[in-house]
Amino acid sequence: HRAITEIKIRNSSDKTVRIDRIRVPVKNLALYEDSSGRFQTDTLLLSVFSNEKDTKMEILELKQQLDDLALVASPRLPIESGIIHQTFAKLFE
Repeated sequence: HRAITEIKIRNSSDKTVRIDRIRVPVKNLALYEDSSGRFQTDTLLLSVFSNEKDTKMEILELKQQLDDLALVASPRLPIESGIIHQTFAKLFE
């Protein structure tokens, strides 16, 4: 089975950011099923700043956004703050 993960990118730097690939932290995401049987995960928000060390990834809970979703599985490795701090290089490996 496959699940859809929405990734929103907020570029707050003054440069164009090229993204070829992103590591999705699937162990930190909840899995949901909609009424038509499709699977979705929580949404990711990637915020890119001028200082690459300040780049962060935030997990936005999907259940609060859509009422017709049923929780299939909670995150295997929950993050208390909902924010994953990683270096820019690690996010785009």
